[in-house]
Amino acid sequence: MTTDNYSTEQANPFSGTLSVSIILDGQHNVLLKSEDIIDLYFIEDIFSHVLIGKFRFYDKYNIQEKGPVTGTEKINVIYGGRTKREIVFSLYNIKYKQTADVNPVAGAIIEATIVDSTYTTMLERKYSRSFTAGMTYTTIINYMLQNIVKWDSGNIHMEECSNESPEDFAIPYWTIAQTSRFLLKRAVGKVFGTSGYLIYNSTEGDFSVNVKTLNYLFGKTNAYDPIHYHFEMPNDDSQEGQYQANKILEWSLDGPTKSGTGLMKGARWRGCNTDKGTLDTITYNFADGIAESLLLGKKALFSDISDANQSMELTAERNNVELKAVAYDEWCKVYALQNKTSILLEGNEKRYCGHLINVEWPSYDNQYEIFQKQQAGLWLIRSITHSFKPGRTLPYMQRLNLLKNAYTSSNSTELLEAELKQVNITGGVRTEFLTEN
Repeated sequence: MTTDNYSTEQANPFSGTLSVSIILDGQHNVLLKSEDIIDLYFIEDIFSHVLIGKFRFYDKYNIQEKGPVTGTEKINVIYGGRTKREIVFSLYNIKYKQTADVNPVAGAIIEATIVDSTYTTMLERKYSRSFTAGMTYTTIINYMLQNIVKWDSGNIHMEECSNESPEDFAIPYWTIAQTSRFLLKRAVGKVFGTSGYLIYNSTEGDFSVNVKTLNYLFGKTNAYDPIHYHFEMPNDDSQEGQYQANKILEWSLDGPTKSGTGLMKGARWRGCNTDKGTLDTITYNFADGIAESLLLGKKALFSDISDANQSMELTAERNNVELKAVAYDEWCKVYALQNKTSILLEGNEKRYCGHLINVEWPSYDNQYEIFQKQQAGLWLIRSITHSFKPGRTLPYMQRLNLLKNAYTSSNSTELLEAELKQVNITGGVRTEFLTEN
């Protein structure tokens, strides 16, 4: 079953809107009729810098001749079932396909790849410039986002960095994406004192850029959906309305990979200490990573598989603080992807990547357990595919890819215990951070 062909008579009809307009050469504005839109989707992902998508429509507007299409066009998308959201995309490429034999250009299908408005300044243009000595990681990233990418300060959501400033830093003709990755790999977040930063755009608050560590995302307290996600509707009919939107229509689960397990075992990190002119060595293994990670459950995904002799990594860092930050940054981004699930839902514009949700994962043997011990509970939304198809029973659907970096509970005595954890409490009440064993 796929997003495109899913159909159900029991689902509520879509009550919101989808409006797509194409702005040609800054003057002509072509508003597409609903019946002319074949489909449209876009994806937001915490591991991707920008939003990207595609849409197809019948060209009954003579866009080829009204243009010409030069690649500078804007695509304005307004969507939402309960509140309207608006995002302006840029045209990345466009294709035309014949649909009629009599007049081969009349009503041709246009297929367009779209990217959000920050794509060029973030991923394509390269810059060279130096920064004043003493500017911190936080101020440099903020400066680039506000003054180069042109983000409004109110739409920048950043977890402040705590470690010292990079000395005499200069961008060596890199893109902003390259520069941000280099700096944030060595930055330490103030909330949890770890690296593991991600920089990504999302639909939070319509459209925003987020600069946050994985620990911050797994542990933030202000991004939680109080209505649980479930596979079956509740017996109480009075709750049907609010629960319908969070009903899981389809799911799949991906477990750990052997290649990922090898990378997580550990490594010896050797760094050329530019402050002292020495060659420093640290070991970083699986147990070290678990001790520093906020886990969405009481048990880690593996037993202690630590092996610092698994590999040798060479780098050049100013000091041991940044060497350790680089080691954890590499480790946590591999570990976070070891337990993944994908779910299909009726669309809701209030969801965004980086949001925590609670899944009522039923137990196979519900005679003894209502929910499955390991997978029920909190999950982090890694990505959302917003899918629109006017002719479908549910015109707005979402596919959520979720991450869970721990088992909520487990009878296994082999698995490592979480030192810093966040688990769900029965009844949907949000838990506080639990630091005791």
